[in-house]
Amino acid sequence: MPRSVQSQLVYVAALCCSVLTYSVYGDSVHATRVGMGPAAHRIAHEDCRLLIVGDSNALKTSNHVIVGGLCRTWAPDQFVGRVSPGMASSNEGIRITSSLTGLIPHARKLADVNTGDPHVWSNNQDGFIPNRAWDLVTDGSGLAGAAVYCSAELTRLNEYPGGDWAQGDLQARLIFAHDSTGLDALRYRAYRGTAAGEWATLTPHDDADRAWIDWVDVPIPDGEGQVRTEVRTPPGWIGEAQGGPAPCPSNCEAGRTFFHVGQVLWRSDVEGLQVDAIAEAGFTVNDHLAAAGHYDDEALRRYLAATRQPNVFLILLGQNMTAVEAASINGVWRSNVVAGSPPRALPPSSPAFLGVCV
Repeated sequence: MPRSVQSQLVYVAALCCSVLTYSVYGDSVHATRVGMGPAAHRIAHEDCRLLIVGDSNALKTSNHVIVGGLCRTWAPDQFVGRVSPGMASSNEGIRITSSLTGLIPHARKLADVNTGDPHVWSNNQDGFIPNRAWDLVTDGSGLAGAAVYCSAELTRLNEYPGGDWAQGDLQARLIFAHDSTGLDALRYRAYRGTAAGEWATLTPHDDADRAWIDWVDVPIPDGEGQVRTEVRTPPGWIGEAQGGPAPCPSNCEAGRTFFHVGQVLWRSDVEGLQVDAIAEAGFTVNDHLAAAGHYDDEALRRYLAATRQPNVFLILLGQNMTAVEAASINGVWRSNVVAGSPPRALPPSSPAFLGVCV
């Protein structure tokens, strides 16, 4: 049977890291370069959509050790995009906020490894989103007309190498999950300063047995000023404070959901580096395998497609490893190389995998 997407990613990265480890402890200095050159060149000089797979150090919501450090210190030819956190986040290049009026917000982790809590969503499912995200549920009071569900904004652009990258032709993408408990309709649009783009309508409601990831794109208008997006209720909805509920359809019903997976803001006129991460506190590399059950293969496939199909994967193989694993790390990973095929130089159209021992 074919390996799952997660298994393939981790397996190939393990081989890459094994070569690096072998070169450190073995006799061949040249081996330190195996498989690294093409990926490094792609990150710095080509069309690179980088996905970091890791633990709390790679979180996007807080503790931006890796993502924040990368953006503040790496100097590619051109930054071109960021993928937002799925829920409220600190100010590190791209931020998510919400007014939360009429909503009950649930910040869902992938899992809590200390308690074994899988963080089941309000639809009684889990594993359909491979990252931390927002489970927003109506409280039944009704949202005000055209109320903001959530918004994204680019921040600190001038603090990163190369300065403000958000120039030229910009696009925005809202990533969300369909579900039978979802709202009937929401709207999404982008702004640059005072200039507002066109609305796109989305329908979170879907009668499928399992929630599934989808997305909608809008152009970011030309102009000057801050780049931001908004998810709002449809026009004409009247909340309780405005004399509702009519004509307030599903947002006046308690328990209607909107699952916010994240947003992507990117330049479509040039090539360069886009940065994203899949991570959870306390995770080992095995927690990212399908066998761990934290997220399924279809969720990962849809997330990768929604985030513009990453083509370089940086997998933190040493995350939260046990003392036993740490003591035998060289032997275990060297045996992987001996038993398997060493990594090959990858053509530009193929994904590159970097296994990093941390």
